[in-house]
Amino acid sequence: MSKPYASPKLFLLFSVLLLVILGGVYLFMAFAPSEYPPLIDDAFIYLRFVKNFAEGNGIVWNRGGAPVEGFTSLLYFGLLVLIEKLGGSPLEAMPLLGIASTFVILGLSWKLGEYLNPGQHGETLLAILLMGLSPVFLYWSVAGFDISLFTVFLLASALSYLGYRRGHVPA
Repeated sequence: MSKPYASPKLFLLFSVLLLVILGGVYLFMAFAPSEYPPLIDDAFIYLRFVKNFAEGNGIVWNRGGAPVEGFTSLLYFGLLVLIEKLGGSPLEAMPLLGIASTFVILGLSWKLGEYLNPGQHGETLLAILLMGLSPVFLYWSVAGFDISLFTVFLLASALSYLGYRRGHVPA
């Protein structure tokens, strides 16, 4: 059986370097000086609902209007409301939530790669690097939408199911 990488220290160094590079790329994408924020227009729908809810108007599009759920994720909405209530800026938090979710996605993808291709650390690391630097993946990670958070739960569910199928029930 061949060694999947040269040495554990070299692999660890390369992994840390990868995280630093990806972190820098994502932070640049989220906060690079630009005429426009990296957020997509649908992200601003969340911001309007969050503002109205935080001001005590309920989950409404217009103040005084009928309650309506005009967003796709109640959990993401709740996180943004919590940030607003704690005095933070949901507008500034959206890319950061996306980046945090993205690193969880990369970690869960690593676990999935190890699960599906055990012992092949180099191949798994290359797959994570290619995924992490994909322009589409980069864009949606900082776009301020709930897709990254959804993907975290999708991957966690898939890993839980695969563990269950192999008899590894989470404690």
